[in-house]
Amino acid sequence: MEDILTMSQRELKRLHLIRKAIDRRIKQREADFLVSVEGKPWFCVEVKTSPKDISPHLAYFSKKLKIPFSYQVVRQKGVDFIKDNIRIISASKFFTSLV
Repeated sequence: MEDILTMSQRELKRLHLIRKAIDRRIKQREADFLVSVEGKPWFCVEVKTSPKDISPHLAYFSKKLKIPFSYQVVRQKGVDFIKDNIRIISASKFFTSLV
């Protein structure tokens, strides 16, 4: 707390701008669920209405965090394929496999 009190207005403004930039960057990339075991990512899930395109956010986190299993779960029935190490799968099949 003392460090903040001794900072100049200019330093505080710069710190605030850096924090805002980091927050903005993180908020632009998100996945719906990340399941971890003992603090390590186990699998990641992004939910979409259709299997047209792989979520760039899911691809980013999968690669950056070295997540062993990544799923894009879609509403459309009968979908189950792997593209770029991400499994695109129907919600019904995905939830059945969790039981």
